[in-house]
Amino acid sequence: ATCRPPLFPPCNLPLSFQHRPIILQMSTPAPRVTAILGVGPGISTSTALKFAREGYHIALLGRDEHKLAPVAAAIAAETPTAEILTIPNTDVGSQPAVAAAFAAIHARFGAPARVVVFNAAPRPSFKPALELDPEVLKAGLDTTVMGALHVAQAAMPGMIEKGDGVLIFTGATAAVRGGANFADFAVPKFALRGLAQCLARGYQRDGVHVCHVIVDGFVDHPESREKGFIKDNMPLMDPAAVADAYYYLAHQDKSVWTQEMDMRPYDEKNW
Repeated sequence: ATCRPPLFPPCNLPLSFQHRPIILQMSTPAPRVTAILGVGPGISTSTALKFAREGYHIALLGRDEHKLAPVAAAIAAETPTAEILTIPNTDVGSQPAVAAAFAAIHARFGAPARVVVFNAAPRPSFKPALELDPEVLKAGLDTTVMGALHVAQAAMPGMIEKGDGVLIFTGATAAVRGGANFADFAVPKFALRGLAQCLARGYQRDGVHVCHVIVDGFVDHPESREKGFIKDNMPLMDPAAVADAYYYLAHQDKSVWTQEMDMRPYDEKNW
């Protein structure tokens, strides 16, 4: 008969080693987190749903709890695996409030936000500049410009430390063209665009992608329809399509980063 070698060679280790359990150390990847500021219907809601659908945990920040709760419920219903943190009473014009909010995000998820979407903006009063209350303009600057600065200062250090992060600012047509009765809206939006450019040029080599998005058109959502902002046959932007564009921006290859995206409906006539 042919002698075959044993299937397993004899173990020459001492018995005390032969019977010890083998423990494999598995590293857990850090969770991906998206933080959205200025949460409400439309772009914010669609962006939260999109990023949750793609595997992100979501932090929702805003002044009003009643605006955050429906968005959180919609995420939970569509993507039960997504972890959701709501941080109401977040005044972006307050640096301590913003710093505390981002500290809460890190404490909740064990990681800084990889993607931050800044949607906070004042509503225009539609008054001529000579009739504009200076305090209204100051409030718009506090929300849009100082708010964006506070968010950048709170969010970007964690991104720089990891060498990876995305900060998207939602702009508007008013960021490049001031209208006759839009001073309280256009002036902050112009400044926001400038800040985005400064941040992009200052920190892109640290791995932080800063993008300003000009949303040139009316975004279709129920609140705008209820308030009469949307008229029949008006060119409209699908908020889900805007969210898809934001997700694309957040995952661009570093060799082709977009600093500014300009989007509008195909049937927009006045641009």
